[in-house]
Amino acid sequence: MSPSNISLFVSNLRLLNLDQRQDWPDLVEQTFDTKDALQNQKKRVTCTEWSLYRLFEIWDRDTTREVSQVSL
Repeated sequence: MSPSNISLFVSNLRLLNLDQRQDWPDLVEQTFDTKDALQNQKKRVTCTEWSLYRLFEIWDRDTTREVSQVSL
Protein backbone atom coordinates (compact mmCIF):
# COMPACT_ATOMS: atom_id res chain seq x y z
CA MET A 1 0.00 0.00 0.00
CA SER A 2 1.42 3.38 -0.94
CA PRO A 3 1.42 6.36 1.42
CA SER A 4 -1.39 8.87 1.15
CA ASN A 5 -0.92 12.33 -0.32
CA ILE A 6 -1.33 13.82 3.15
CA SER A 7 1.30 11.50 4.57
CA LEU A 8 3.73 12.50 1.83
CA PHE A 9 2.96 16.18 2.34
CA VAL A 10 3.64 16.04 6.09
CA SER A 11 6.77 13.93 5.55
CA ASN A 12 8.12 16.42 3.04
CA LEU A 13 7.52 19.31 5.42
CA ARG A 14 9.51 17.41 8.03
CA LEU A 15 12.29 16.65 5.52
CA LEU A 16 12.56 20.39 4.94
CA ASN A 17 12.93 20.75 8.74
CA LEU A 18 9.89 22.95 8.94
CA ASP A 19 8.82 21.02 12.02
CA GLN A 20 11.90 22.46 13.75
CA ARG A 21 10.56 26.00 13.53
CA GLN A 22 9.13 27.57 16.67
CA ASP A 23 5.92 28.46 14.88
CA TRP A 24 5.29 24.88 13.65
CA PRO A 25 1.51 24.48 14.04
CA ASP A 26 1.74 20.87 15.29
CA LEU A 27 0.79 19.63 11.86
CA VAL A 28 0.19 15.87 11.71
CA GLU A 29 -1.65 13.63 9.28
CA GLN A 30 -4.70 13.58 11.56
CA THR A 31 -4.99 17.35 11.15
CA PHE A 32 -6.42 16.68 7.70
CA ASP A 33 -8.67 13.84 8.77
CA THR A 34 -12.20 14.43 7.51
CA LYS A 35 -13.98 12.50 10.28
CA ASP A 36 -14.55 15.66 12.29
CA ALA A 37 -14.59 18.03 9.35
CA LEU A 38 -16.37 20.90 11.06
CA GLN A 39 -14.39 20.69 14.30
CA ASN A 40 -11.04 20.51 12.56
CA GLN A 41 -11.74 23.04 9.82
CA LYS A 42 -9.99 26.02 11.42
CA LYS A 43 -6.91 23.94 12.31
CA ARG A 44 -6.73 22.51 8.78
CA VAL A 45 -6.96 25.96 7.19
CA THR A 46 -4.36 27.39 9.57
CA CYS A 47 -1.94 24.52 8.92
CA THR A 48 -2.47 24.70 5.16
CA GLU A 49 -1.86 28.45 5.08
CA TRP A 50 1.22 28.12 7.26
CA SER A 51 2.64 25.32 5.10
CA LEU A 52 2.05 27.10 1.81
CA TYR A 53 3.56 30.31 3.15
CA ARG A 54 6.69 28.50 4.40
CA LEU A 55 7.09 26.56 1.15
CA PHE A 56 6.78 29.74 -0.87
CA GLU A 57 9.28 31.38 1.48
CA ILE A 58 11.81 28.63 0.66
CA TRP A 59 11.13 28.97 -3.05
CA ASP A 60 11.22 32.78 -3.28
CA ARG A 61 12.26 34.51 -0.07
CA ASP A 62 12.31 38.05 -1.51
CA THR A 63 8.80 37.96 -2.93
CA THR A 64 7.50 36.39 0.27
CA ARG A 65 9.06 39.18 2.31
CA GLU A 66 7.52 41.82 0.01
CA VAL A 67 4.06 40.26 0.25
CA SER A 68 4.37 40.00 4.04
CA GLN A 69 5.19 43.67 4.34
CA VAL A 70 2.27 44.70 2.14
CA SER A 71 -0.24 42.59 4.09
CA LEU A 72 0.83 44.08 7.43
